[in-house]
Amino acid sequence: MKSTAVTLIACAVCGSAFAADTNTATITFTGRIIEEACRFSTDTGNQTINLGVYPQSYFTNRDTTTEAKPFSLKIEGCTITKTDVGENLPADRIRLTFTDTNSSGSQSNGLLANENTEGAAENVGILVNYKSSDDTTAETQLFEDSATGTQVRTLNQFSYASDDSDSVREATLDFTAAMKPTSDTMPTVGQVKGQMTVLLETF
Repeated sequence: MKSTAVTLIACAVCGSAFAADTNTATITFTGRIIEEACRFSTDTGNQTINLGVYPQSYFTNRDTTTEAKPFSLKIEGCTITKTDVGENLPADRIRLTFTDTNSSGSQSNGLLANENTEGAAENVGILVNYKSSDDTTAETQLFEDSATGTQVRTLNQFSYASDDSDSVREATLDFTAAMKPTSDTMPTVGQVKGQMTVLLETF
């Protein structure tokens, strides 16, 4: 009888300890405030890219693109690092949101929409590519085929430095833009004008 009582008490103690372990959670929060703020350089903040003038006959199928015109965005004002070290800002904590100003939110062909004004060409959009960190020898399409008019990228997804330095004081992002048909129906004669905004944030 005495032996049985000791066994029951031991089990009760085990049960209480187990309950305490699973019913308690500790959440720790960390963060950092830095002095510097990233910003777009004034010489690349607002730009107009001339895509050229082409005859209607130039476009023969939906994969026809005009000559790709290069442009860039330069980020400055902060020290950017590849890894989260010290008081600097890691590249994966810098976010860029690209928004097609003329998009209705339903276009899903990966092209910036042509501004819907009188005299505008139809069945044509603007293809924007960028140099990514995954493959610096090729171009990556900025607006994905299955997406709407807003795309989000972090800085580490871009090839932004000219060397392998872990820390840089400015980052240059290289892009190209070209006109391209939006479907198998070839473009009509008219004006082409697309526009996108880029929001730079840290998070």
